[in-house]
Amino acid sequence: MVTNALLDLLKVLRWTYVSICNTATAFFNFLAKLFGANIRFYPIDEPLPEHAHLYQLRDTIMGKQSKPSATAQQGSQSSGGNNQSPDFYKAQSDRNFARYEREKARAVKAEKHVQSLEARLQQVQKDLTRAQKEAIQAAHAALAPKPAPDHRSDEEILGVGSDHSLSELKNAHIRLVGRYHPDKHQHMSPAFQQESEHEFQRITRAYERLKARLGE
Repeated sequence: MVTNALLDLLKVLRWTYVSICNTATAFFNFLAKLFGANIRFYPIDEPLPEHAHLYQLRDTIMGKQSKPSATAQQGSQSSGGNNQSPDFYKAQSDRNFARYEREKARAVKAEKHVQSLEARLQQVQKDLTRAQKEAIQAAHAALAPKPAPDHRSDEEILGVGSDHSLSELKNAHIRLVGRYHPDKHQHMSPAFQQESEHEFQRITRAYERLKARLGE
């Protein structure tokens, strides 16, 4: 008896609560329609649809994407899960090909730039090597000992007398050239080779001057 009475009381309380909620819902819907608000309040016994504002608010708060409607799901299934037109894929393919062409042109330009840099680097290395060789040669020339001034006469250099003949001059020149020619002193020290070369030049100049004096 007590249980049945409690159940009846709960039923009355539930009916009262539902009635109050439905009345409030109808009143709020009337106010929303009166003020032109695009909002609809649903009765407590009516299940909420998927596009209800409450679900949208929940998805916004929880950071979830709204579920697609049943109509959209049916349309997607009927089209085989592919609702994009061929023009969409053609445009996407054109964009991808244009992007590929841009990247290819950029790569070719970068390769040409690298090749030009390599050519410039090789030229700089060649110039640096040539400059180093010239600097070394200049240093050697500056540090090389200069020949002492020779105060001998042309006759003394060739070893002939003042009344020499042309044949004596030629014989003396041939003898001294064979002795001081640079090719005969390749095995000697650099200093001896240099002195031999200077003596050879003196002999040649003295011979040319003396021969000119004799009218030859």
